[in-house]
Amino acid sequence: MSASLALPPAKVSPLSVLIQTQIRTKPRPPPPGTSLAGKTAVVTGSSGGLGRAASEQLLALGLSRLIMGVRDSARGERVAAALRAKHPKARIDVWTIEQESFASVRAFAARCAEEIDRLDMAILNAAFATPQWTVTADGHEAMLQVNYLSTALLALLLLPVLSKRSSNNNNNNNNNNNNNPAADENGPGRLTIVGSNLSLTYPFPPTDADPLLSYLSNASIHNMPKGSFGVVAAQHRQVTTKILLLMLVQKLGEQVDPDRVVVNTVDPGMVKGTEVGRRLPWLAKVFVGVAFGLLARSLEQGAWTYVDAVAVKGKESHGGFLVNWELHSFHRAMYTPEGRATTERVWRETVGELKKVADVEGALEGVRRRGV
Repeated sequence: MSASLALPPAKVSPLSVLIQTQIRTKPRPPPPGTSLAGKTAVVTGSSGGLGRAASEQLLALGLSRLIMGVRDSARGERVAAALRAKHPKARIDVWTIEQESFASVRAFAARCAEEIDRLDMAILNAAFATPQWTVTADGHEAMLQVNYLSTALLALLLLPVLSKRSSNNNNNNNNNNNNNPAADENGPGRLTIVGSNLSLTYPFPPTDADPLLSYLSNASIHNMPKGSFGVVAAQHRQVTTKILLLMLVQKLGEQVDPDRVVVNTVDPGMVKGTEVGRRLPWLAKVFVGVAFGLLARSLEQGAWTYVDAVAVKGKESHGGFLVNWELHSFHRAMYTPEGRATTERVWRETVGELKKVADVEGALEGVRRRGV
């Protein structure tokens, strides 16, 4: 069972989410004594913003090896050089991944399988928003592919890598430290996908669109002949991809054995210095900059949510959505018969689309719960 689906649905609004997250909730650093010594982590989108901040946090907790997944290798190397100077004992590698290309995602996952003896945790952070309607070489609208389909592909392909708990390790931690789940060298791998609490407040994707993924990639259906969303429509579409990620995590929670890999999704809240809106028009950037300057968390505080999800929370978070450092319910529509049917359909469509480019069913089979 998905942890969040086991909770009753919560009634939320954009205002209530804003107040609870940005005003009432006090940011929480990792618990004292949290140690990642001997651990290896993958962080995508790690050359800037929250990805870089999360990488710094993991290294500060003693992470032994960091794989930085980046689009721009030159920029990634510059960031890595600064991180190596601050954390000389850690091994920091920069690997390229372009989520607008399934081939690039597949190659990145294959490299993880081939070159990492033991992968303990992965944070899938890469995402973007754009007001332009663009279609990737794989035939999908770009935000849908980057934020959802490629994230799903990478998540599925990393499952067997995360579950490969090698006995050859150099972890000298006290493995009986119950206050530090990440210190358990024989415990499950950890997979955290970055979500958004705005996904709780936006309209659910149309339950009668079948197939839904094709509907979301069809420009003519959305009346986009000139290739432009507009800022408001782009925001709506970005949040729609985050709702799809909630569905993905629900299904992974049901399918994946939590003794092999713990899967969850986390909302970092409104955070200063991120680059999700880097492709927005300048006027929209100004508006966002003012709002974030007044209310947003710092990059360090936002990164704490990532560390909490991937290294502090345990099996109780499996298949769940973490908001403000606590388990939160999913979108209300996911509890209705129509919403459940849409979730099942999206799962089938996702696996069906991705198995055209990789053996995602085989990857899932190796970590599947018994009887599923």
